[in-house]
Amino acid sequence: MRLFLIIFFLLYGGMHLYAFLKAKAVFAFGAYTGLCVALFMLAMLFAPVIVRSCENAGLEGFARIMSYIGHHGSEKCPGPLVGDQEFHHRRH
Repeated sequence: MRLFLIIFFLLYGGMHLYAFLKAKAVFAFGAYTGLCVALFMLAMLFAPVIVRSCENAGLEGFARIMSYIGHHGSEKCPGPLVGDQEFHHRRH
């Protein structure tokens, strides 16, 4: 499990760092905006572990909020768009 978490944080964290640096280069935002974006990206990075810990502790409400921050929210995730389904059916 430790190896999985190490690889997960290195890869996922590296992707977030890359996206942050590219966004900063493109949008040239200041220190305050950079800090806000970095904190949000850190919340997204650690959200899976926080969600699991909160679920184990019985904090379902906070776990749900963190799941929305970290990904999409497991219960309210929309399916594929109608256009995507039509495209898929036309291809096959």
